[in-house]
Amino acid sequence: MDVRPAHENEADLPWSWAHLLQAQLLGEDPTSGWRALVVAGVRAGRGVDVSPAMPAAFVLQWSLEVAAEAGLYAAWQLRGIHDPVDSGLTFAVHPTQGYPTGARFRALSPAPPPAAADGVDLVSANLDTYRRAAVELAASYHPGVNLGRQQRTEMVADVWDAAVARRQGQPPPARRSCCYIYVLPGAHECAGCPRRGAAR
Repeated sequence: MDVRPAHENEADLPWSWAHLLQAQLLGEDPTSGWRALVVAGVRAGRGVDVSPAMPAAFVLQWSLEVAAEAGLYAAWQLRGIHDPVDSGLTFAVHPTQGYPTGARFRALSPAPPPAAADGVDLVSANLDTYRRAAVELAASYHPGVNLGRQQRTEMVADVWDAAVARRQGQPPPARRSCCYIYVLPGAHECAGCPRRGAAR
């Protein structure tokens, strides 16, 4: 995914992270069309319909991934702190598969000045900001299937850990939540899937 600050006169991307959260807090379902896109992509690519749990989990995971990737970019490239709610974070998704292809943000909170920054870990600071917003987004996400509160909360941490591993060129870490990719014909659990540990 291409993540970067938006240029001054650049148009926002189609999906707004803050809008998703606000709509969900009002009891709306702003990702229904997104989930339908994922279902259509699976149907076109694999010729099957899947349990609604799989697109529901994927869309939540991808929503969180957009915020996590922006937070890590802010920490490592810009030395700032990214708040997915207040930064003007927008993103685009693939037109047939639904995964995020790009994200842009308009504002960061500046890091502490160098004299006050001793011992300040910007990755941890961005994790704290991401976690506050991401837990609220995950808790308010009601896609019409029961993902379970623990599943949604654990996905917040899993997505951050996976984003860190990706940026550091490391293998995917063990997960505590499941994305249900194994329901696709010919697919199996991902490398870090908690189902693998449960099966041992």
